[in-house]
Amino acid sequence: MEWLTAIFSIKKIPTKFVFLFWISSGCLLFLPERALIFLKLTEFISSYGKFIGIIFLLTTTFLIIVLIIWISSKIGNGIRKKRNKKISIDKLNYLDSYEKAVIREFFILGKNTTLMPIDNPTVIGLINSHIIKVVSRNGKLILGGYYFSVSLENHLEPLLTDEVIGLPAREDEGGYYKLMQERPEWAKKLNNFPKYLD
Repeated sequence: MEWLTAIFSIKKIPTKFVFLFWISSGCLLFLPERALIFLKLTEFISSYGKFIGIIFLLTTTFLIIVLIIWISSKIGNGIRKKRNKKISIDKLNYLDSYEKAVIREFFILGKNTTLMPIDNPTVIGLINSHIIKVVSRNGKLILGGYYFSVSLENHLEPLLTDEVIGLPAREDEGGYYKLMQERPEWAKKLNNFPKYLD
């Protein structure tokens, strides 16, 4: 199916040319004779008329296929998003201590987006569970690892209560100290290089 989508992609330049041929051949077929005379196209139609209908049929078929693929892609994406949303919400009930520590980084730093090592198993797991997402294509090689900008999935933010991710009460100084000790090792190291966190 992927090869078919690649051929008929609406973003491809050939598809735009096909659309142009479809419009052009359709105009030649359906414009009133007066308009064709005004545009001086009657001689062209009499010479190449037998090809115009074929071009119109072929381009119509092509564009119908493009439309079907586009609609099925939209439906598929909608179903996939709904499924991924359910997976991420269900996962919140079973976060382990390492996963909670990674998620807390957003709250500790007070940022919607931050750098995380893309090769870290816990980070990868949270990405695969659709709890966090990579928001940049270009990573940075820092401290021997590849770091990418990631953010929380928007639909989860209202569900990430202090209790869910293990944030202590603000007045609990002992709990806050313990929290900082439980930060991921890569976060502690990265904290020593604030220029990367800006």
